[in-house]
Amino acid sequence: MTALQELGRKVGGGIYQRDYSLGSPLKMPTTITRELVPALKGLSKVKAKNNVIYLIKCPFCKSSDHTHSGCHFIVGYIEGFLASNPAIDVVQVEETNCGAGSTNICEFTIG
Repeated sequence: MTALQELGRKVGGGIYQRDYSLGSPLKMPTTITRELVPALKGLSKVKAKNNVIYLIKCPFCKSSDHTHSGCHFIVGYIEGFLASNPAIDVVQVEETNCGAGSTNICEFTIG
């Protein structure tokens, strides 16, 4: 795990604890649409479909020519956010497409 991914896990977990931990925990699909997507909107335009998160104009990649430039932070953020939810057992997030230098749409698959 990279330092940026670990930092993202701490930030994502903290955001969940601060803003979403009160009340009944939601299951995975509902957590993604009702909690994770709004939490990520502060970073970028976000879309979600079938456990895949799309960041449009990802702020970590838009000025980079390298692949996977800063997306380790986002992978960690999503993992930390979801892992903080007691209704979700195991979370694994993979960046399945980095938009650096091309489409500028990063894709993250949640497993």
